[in-house]
Amino acid sequence: MRSSPPRTVLALISALLVAWFAVLWRDERVGSAASARILERPEMSDSDWERSLDELRRAELLDPGTKWTVTRATSLLLRDKRAALRLAQSVLAGEPDNLGAWLVVYEATRERDPRRSARALAEIRRLDPPLPGSARRRQPTRIATASPAADTKLTIQPIHQLHGS
Repeated sequence: MRSSPPRTVLALISALLVAWFAVLWRDERVGSAASARILERPEMSDSDWERSLDELRRAELLDPGTKWTVTRATSLLLRDKRAALRLAQSVLAGEPDNLGAWLVVYEATRERDPRRSARALAEIRRLDPPLPGSARRRQPTRIATASPAADTKLTIQPIHQLHGS
């Protein structure tokens, strides 16, 4: 009994989807491991740092989203704010409503470019407005940033602090 062409096409598409999902699963494992290493040891050696950033780059393989690019930009805030800014801007060129990328732009510019920082803060407020009333009633989004006191200390800052509440 011969297989009909639609079944063959369906089987081929299914196989391709399974392969793509396997790649995305691999990306998640590689990216999560690299991100965890950076968060746990931001003071790691330069060679370990480059290896972790390279793994975050590799986690972008066949991934249509920008999760790992924004994660890499966030990580770069710890050591190279200019590179973090460039990467975040590349995300924003294709996704102007990407909250994570705007958070990176804000953190990368708040100490040296008040105009750009203010624009980023306005976009953050537009994309994640405070709830009516004096207190936010939901868990705020957070961003990992380098502490101004020490480039290797990691700080998790709630967004609601950006809103002045």
